[in-house]
Amino acid sequence: MKDIKDIFESARDQIDSLTKIVLTKNESRKVLRRYGAAIHPNFIVWMELTSLSGLRHPDAQYTVGRNLYDKLRVGMSQKNAHPVMLWNFLNQVNCLSNGPTSKYVQPEVAVLYETMGRLSPIQNLAIMAAFEYCSIVFIPYLAKMTVVLGGTDFEYTNSHNKVSLKNAEAFIDALIAEFKLQYPQTAPMHIHDVQRSVDIALELMKKILTL
Repeated sequence: MKDIKDIFESARDQIDSLTKIVLTKNESRKVLRRYGAAIHPNFIVWMELTSLSGLRHPDAQYTVGRNLYDKLRVGMSQKNAHPVMLWNFLNQVNCLSNGPTSKYVQPEVAVLYETMGRLSPIQNLAIMAAFEYCSIVFIPYLAKMTVVLGGTDFEYTNSHNKVSLKNAEAFIDALIAEFKLQYPQTAPMHIHDVQRSVDIALELMKKILTL
């Protein structure tokens, strides 16, 4: 389904254009704090909401379940769980989020919760696929900011760099599989559901990155 893949290519290109700016130290801190405020307390919850969305296709069920398992390091050392690695990554450069930063990203975070709380499998898969696909370009950008601030712990960003493309493609393939199962006859009429969901994820990413 070429149209769906085009939506994600466009989203990635939009975020990529924002990662070309060389930031000052203060600007880097601001972006990292926004990222922490938006992602650290919420990303796993959004993935869990996706897993609760009544996914029907085995590929979608497996992709979301495996992603949760890997990010939470189920049955393994919690020092490598993604929320722990992200906390360490931000804390090392004094960029844990504060009240004003959390308030800044709250409108977009609230829209995500409102949308994902409806438990639409197509919408939720599309949102998570957008985050995963765009992370290919914005996670290395976060690492560059941390270098500027004197950071030395890149376990969080390195763990993403190793699997980002594979995860992103798995989520898009899962979305397409679920999409075909849900809409076997009228798929073109529902492409807008995917676009709208990707746009919601993009609004938060742009809010984090735009100064």
